[in-house]
Amino acid sequence: MSRSPPTICWYISDYGYGHASRSIAMIRAVTAAMPVRVLVRTGTPAGFVRASLPGVAVHAGQNDIGVVLKDRTVEVDRPRTEQALTVWTSTWGRYLAAERRFCVEHRVDLILSDIAPQPFLVAESLGIPGIGVSNFTWHSIFASLFPDHAALDLIREAYAAADLGLVLPFDDGMEIFSKRRRIGLIARKISEPRSALRKRYGLDGDQVVVYLGPGNDCPDLSPETVRCLTDAGVTCVVSSAVETRAPDLIRIPADETESQNYVGMSDLVVAKGGYSTVSEAVQARVPLVLFQREGFFEDRLFTDQVAACGIGREISGEEYRNGAWIADLDRLGDYRDHFDTLRAPYTTDGTAALLSSISEVVS
Repeated sequence: MSRSPPTICWYISDYGYGHASRSIAMIRAVTAAMPVRVLVRTGTPAGFVRASLPGVAVHAGQNDIGVVLKDRTVEVDRPRTEQALTVWTSTWGRYLAAERRFCVEHRVDLILSDIAPQPFLVAESLGIPGIGVSNFTWHSIFASLFPDHAALDLIREAYAAADLGLVLPFDDGMEIFSKRRRIGLIARKISEPRSALRKRYGLDGDQVVVYLGPGNDCPDLSPETVRCLTDAGVTCVVSSAVETRAPDLIRIPADETESQNYVGMSDLVVAKGGYSTVSEAVQARVPLVLFQREGFFEDRLFTDQVAACGIGREISGEEYRNGAWIADLDRLGDYRDHFDTLRAPYTTDGTAALLSSISEVVS
């Protein structure tokens, strides 16, 4: 009698879509390479994940929280974030009981989380392996904001229950995991060539295209910036959810699941720091200009390393708005040249190490 394929329950953070984007890349690689059944548990990105992974069962449910930004700013709202943190951890008892039932009912053999902490406690209680994969942990984020908050002990204990932490590039060290393995870059692969996508939008190869990724709450470009872009003949690409008056605008369709192709068609990415956009730009060799959200620890991981690699630089949120980054269009050649000097882990495909780590615990 043949053994049924092992079942992985894949928990994806509910904060934004960056965790979902890279988890989609990982799940695609895993399901293509080995006989496994993958179940996904996530909240806000559930529809996006379901559309991106036909055939994979996606069960909606909230796992975690992130930071709360002040309205129309790139600054963390500390009081509201602290309140959300307190409420979130107060619900852990119910969450753990519900997830234990879910995993028993679906005969889960392995839990993988990017990067909600509580699933590792579920794995520990069921006696099954738990693997984390990320470039940061929520413990790092919240400890930088509230170093004395009681919730930090709960979060630390949850991460410590994991059997292994897979550390992606642009990381904070992730020392909270007792056993760690550094792996290469993981990002969604370009599925439509730059030339083909540009042709679809009537753009020739010389047209300057800038991908703007400010997030939904960032203030819009100033009128002066819009005029400068118009005068320079720049075409801008934005998410369908971003409000902007940028000229010659290409809005990524709301139902598009492969936004990495729009990064790949661009000459410059101007965005907030975030693993999904940064990793996809690095993979496509597109220079980056990144702005920081004040009080958001993770952003520093990207801005520092992008600048150190010479493939872009850091600006402030106000410089994003006032268009100081337009001068970087004259430096694109220099930024591109530095992609030739990149070394591991930025040039290494991390999926091989991911597959190896999974195989070790489910074989």
